Amino acid sequence: MSTSQSIVAIVGRPNVGKSTLFNRLVGQRRAITADVPGTTRDRVYGEAEWQGDAFTVIDTGGLTADDGRLERAVNEQVHAAITEADLVLLAVSARDGLTGEDREVAAAVRKRSKRVLLVVNKADQGVAPAGEFDRLGFDSIAISALHGKGTGDLLDRIVGTIGRGGRPEAARPPAFTVVGRPNAGKSTLVNRLSGDVAVTSAEPHTTRDTTERLLKTPQRAWRLIDTAGMARRGARSSGIPYWSLLRTLRAIANSEVAVLLVDAEEGPTLQDAHIAAHILDSGTGLVIAVNKWDLVEKAPDIQERFFAKLRKRLPFLPSPPVVFVSALTGEKTDRILRAVEDVYAAAGTRVGTPQLNKLIRTKLEEYVGGRRKARLYYLTQVGTLPPTFVVFVNQPALWGEDQRRHLAGVLRDEFELYGVAPKLEFRKSESKERV
Repeated sequence: MSTSQSIVAIVGRPNVGKSTLFNRLVGQRRAITADVPGTTRDRVYGEAEWQGDAFTVIDTGGLTADDGRLERAVNEQVHAAITEADLVLLAVSARDGLTGEDREVAAAVRKRSKRVLLVVNKADQGVAPAGEFDRLGFDSIAISALHGKGTGDLLDRIVGTIGRGGRPEAARPPAFTVVGRPNAGKSTLVNRLSGDVAVTSAEPHTTRDTTERLLKTPQRAWRLIDTAGMARRGARSSGIPYWSLLRTLRAIANSEVAVLLVDAEEGPTLQDAHIAAHILDSGTGLVIAVNKWDLVEKAPDIQERFFAKLRKRLPFLPSPPVVFVSALTGEKTDRILRAVEDVYAAAGTRVGTPQLNKLIRTKLEEYVGGRRKARLYYLTQVGTLPPTFVVFVNQPALWGEDQRRHLAGVLRDEFELYGVAPKLEFRKSESKERV
């Protein structure tokens, strides 16, 4: 999210097409859409650009009059978005006409925002009686977010209202994503780290979309991303869980670091192992946060026993930082930010070719002699995030998985690339000279 750009919030009652409109404005399928009221619960941020001018768009859950705890939390999210916004797009449905809920939402918006544009969506599916929506007292425009009808005129109105001059920023802050199984406490942790109020509930899958906040630390600004819980493979083949999974996978791939939240009471599970493997396969740095540590009965060797479980269940881990926390009480959650900074620094490490070649001579001698053995001539670093090395050898096919893993481990230990899986690209060397 860019704090220097104007902010436009989309609000309205459930199922008027807010997320479809959000996706249309930002030009990609960021928010989950479904013909089910209440699909969006948290605030979702995206960047929009129109004729060279940029602004931030917020998608929100549907405002309701229901008094359940979850509904109240959703309403708090919407009110926060209205307060944050420079312009509010109040979405209504031409197909449904003006409803009592529309009037209630309009009254809530009127109290909190001075600049409101009424967006009459689904105008291709039927037109409300003339002047019906004029009763709300806002300037209006009719569109179809689904088919794109009128959205160019809407973008003209938005830019004309918020003012020109915003430009897409050349560099966005790095991102770290909080991931884990459903109900591991991800949104509670995000709330704790950011001081914001994401929707939380004991009900699994409360978070259905990825939500983004800007978090400033003494070192830098971060984009902090909350994600939907990654359910077991058989539970995510279609519908909202499936789209939630795709958003989470994309958030991991687009983040510099991922914080995997593991439930302290349940211990590391096979699903945690799957998530960790995906993080590393994506080239993303890894931090493990063991949550709900306040609920575990303490013993002198309790952490050592938990480490043993981690090593048994996730033997492939690249020695990531492990932090024992309580998102609910805030115990030691500040250590997560320090661990994220450490892994980010490791992922950006650059090693000179002379250092790498010295490493080969001193610690990898077993790979540079003998006929028909896997022979290592030299290697060089070609990239970061993650650290990427080209390895020149006699025959790449002779390098088995164990040897490749050993080489990655030596690089990690020698240059302290903890929490990072170095990427190795093996190439056949035309020269047979060794370092």
